[in-house]
Amino acid sequence: MLYLQENIRQQTLANIFGTSQPTISRAINNVLNILNVVLPPPPQPGDLNPNRLYVLDGTLVPCWWWKNARNLYSGKHHKAGHNLQVLTDQAGQIFYISEPLPGSTHDITAIRNTGLFDHMQPWHCTADKGYVGLGCNTPFKRRPGKPLLEWQKRFNKGINTIRYVVERSIAHLKTWRILSTPCRLPRNTTIRAINVIRRIMFYQPPAEPHFPSS
Repeated sequence: MLYLQENIRQQTLANIFGTSQPTISRAINNVLNILNVVLPPPPQPGDLNPNRLYVLDGTLVPCWWWKNARNLYSGKHHKAGHNLQVLTDQAGQIFYISEPLPGSTHDITAIRNTGLFDHMQPWHCTADKGYVGLGCNTPFKRRPGKPLLEWQKRFNKGINTIRYVVERSIAHLKTWRILSTPCRLPRNTTIRAINVIRRIMFYQPPAEPHFPSS
């Protein structure tokens, strides 16, 4: 868990715990495998309330190895990683985190791959300009040589006052530093680590058992 939270080098963890780097590597893999089994799966699009109003945005989980996996490079972010789609309500509570996709995946393609809009109407989502064309509530784009009209500027400002909550929630999600700093794990292990964090984010521990007084 310390590794996921802080993304510390395995050799540093080995020095902290007085063991070897291979032992730390095996421990990380074992813990990830256990958590991936015992924790319930995260919410899927079909589990969401289709009548709720949501805010949608994508983010990149960076990685440092990508020379043998060029599809991980994101031209938008100018770095390599995995694309995550995050859905919150208008209060900023996270309701859905997609499975990781290659960083080169455009946000529109990524959200289509999730099947999210098979379970809700796209106009129930507020999003940024990267989702124009899906039917979401998005800001107007300024065309070359044609400035936005005053009412369009006011509309965009209103959209941005709603959208900030998902950016704040993504920042909170990325306090898991393995999601915000380049990960040193192999690709398959990185994906497993991301999926474990998705499970942790939605895990609700069972309530304490109640024993009536005699």
